[in-house]
Amino acid sequence: MKKIFLIFIVCFCALTAQAQTTHLKLKGVPIDGTRQEFIQRMEAAGFTYIDSLRGVSTLQGDFAGYKDCKIKVSTLDSKDLVSKVTAEIQPSQNTWPDLYATYKQLKSLLKEKYGNPTYCVEKFNDPAPENDFIRELKILFDAFNYTTKFTSKGGDIELKISSDYFVAITYTDKINSNIIRKTAIDDL
Repeated sequence: MKKIFLIFIVCFCALTAQAQTTHLKLKGVPIDGTRQEFIQRMEAAGFTYIDSLRGVSTLQGDFAGYKDCKIKVSTLDSKDLVSKVTAEIQPSQNTWPDLYATYKQLKSLLKEKYGNPTYCVEKFNDPAPENDFIRELKILFDAFNYTTKFTSKGGDIELKISSDYFVAITYTDKINSNIIRKTAIDDL
């Protein structure tokens, strides 16, 4: 009788742990499956497939209250499994105030959903810029770092201002990243 009870407890714990581990989602779509399967699910969620160049597929659509965002999806040739997806949000104008306002808005929304960030750096390289023109030059020359990271049960979310004048949110699924990591270790 004790054996049966022990087996039951072990099976229950395994099922409970498995149920608590879910894939990270982007616009309600789990970050899982092959690149083509993920693209099809994103198209069903309202995105339009644009193209695939050098192993990166691009979709376009509305995301987090912003129009015409680009979603970049890539997989390894050796393991066609989606583990990381980046949403690129273009502010209405290519100015520091618009870029920073977009970043702040998205950071606030992510904080509301995922809680306090696990990492945050928001600075320009020395000397500190005195005005928006200098800030924009520093962005152009990649002399800044505005990055905030959040951690959830499903994976990590990184918000970043890009030197290409957009705000990027990169979603890294925990389950599939571990599978990709195991594949990389096996390669060594």
